[in-house]
Amino acid sequence: MRKIKRKRKIQNKKRQTARSEDFIMKPSVDWCFKELMRNPKTRKGFIAVLLQVKPEEIDETILLENELPKEAEEEKKGILDVHVCLADGVQIDIEMQVFYVEYWDERLLFCLSKMYAGQIKAGESYRILKKCIQVSVLNFERFPDDDFCYRTVHFWDEMAGKKYTD
Repeated sequence: MRKIKRKRKIQNKKRQTARSEDFIMKPSVDWCFKELMRNPKTRKGFIAVLLQVKPEEIDETILLENELPKEAEEEKKGILDVHVCLADGVQIDIEMQVFYVEYWDERLLFCLSKMYAGQIKAGESYRILKKCIQVSVLNFERFPDDDFCYRTVHFWDEMAGKKYTD
């Protein structure tokens, strides 16, 4: 009887080991996504694909603190999944969102605005401001009326039909 129990225990351990070795964490899991983005080569390749440029065209990507600073205690805090700065000063916020979040658009605009405004201090010229890019990787249907999987949004003047930003 003892031999049988011992044999079953060994077989169970082998099965558990095999299962854990076959386990692959999905990159849509928040922790997994952030860990992938910690790798400079992976991060550079991902950003190159998003910006539609060759990886060689991206000199450097620096992982920044993901918590946007508050100027006052009563201010709302902004926390980004992955906050990156390119060699030319361009900042990128990359968000992975699996489930629908109410006020998603407002949240993105808030974080993007906070990133942009956080570049400049009193007395500095607006000329120092660099472009900020927000990337959302969504696993929910944000625009049910179309099937585009990639879109670019700009700040537009509707009357003149001109965009303010690139």
